Amino acid sequence: MRRIILLCCLLFTASLAFSQKYIGLSKKAVYRNLKTAGLANSPIETNDQSVVMHVKDSAYQPASFYYYFDKDGKCYQEKSVTFCDTCYIKYRNRLLDRKKYEWVKVNDTVYVSKFSRKRTLELHPNQHDRTINLFKTPWQKEEYEQLLARRQ
Repeated sequence: MRRIILLCCLLFTASLAFSQKYIGLSKKAVYRNLKTAGLANSPIETNDQSVVMHVKDSAYQPASFYYYFDKDGKCYQEKSVTFCDTCYIKYRNRLLDRKKYEWVKVNDTVYVSKFSRKRTLELHPNQHDRTINLFKTPWQKEEYEQLLARRQ
């Protein structure tokens, strides 16, 4: 029973750590949140433009989470790279299930949020690694409307 409770706590903590809540945060805030996620065996690398967490905890499938920062030090892109189909689907669905973004499917690999949220989600389900890119998009209203008009 203890193992089940521990596993549930770990899964809940990981789901909070890898959600789309980092865009707009400072590098220091992103680093601090990742550090407190409770994944002891997961190294975090930093440089001027990014923070990267490589999940190596035995309770999880290997994955890497990248956070990119603009010249003002604010996160503008999150990238998840995983090597298993179920992990990819879980992270993808977690993003698409966020109702506040009102995702609109543009094609098989691109979704856009409602205009006011200014988010683009790109899916890359390759053979070896599966990548999910979520980034802030500085659309103009006309660009956004043209994009939606061209969707498949």
